[in-house]
Amino acid sequence: MTPPMTPQDLAKRLKAHGLDIGKAGVADIESGVRPVQHFELVVLAGILNTTVYGLIGGE
Repeated sequence: MTPPMTPQDLAKRLKAHGLDIGKAGVADIESGVRPVQHFELVVLAGILNTTVYGLIGGE
């Protein structure tokens, strides 16, 4: 089983994909404080092995 991804892990993976979103930025996204841009959704979906539709509440 894969251990859960921490905000710091996600921030590192985002940076590797060219997005400069730090640990605090990831936390802000998770809590709804910071909006996510459309191009960021595409990268997030790839990192999290899901679809954009899945991230925004779809199946």
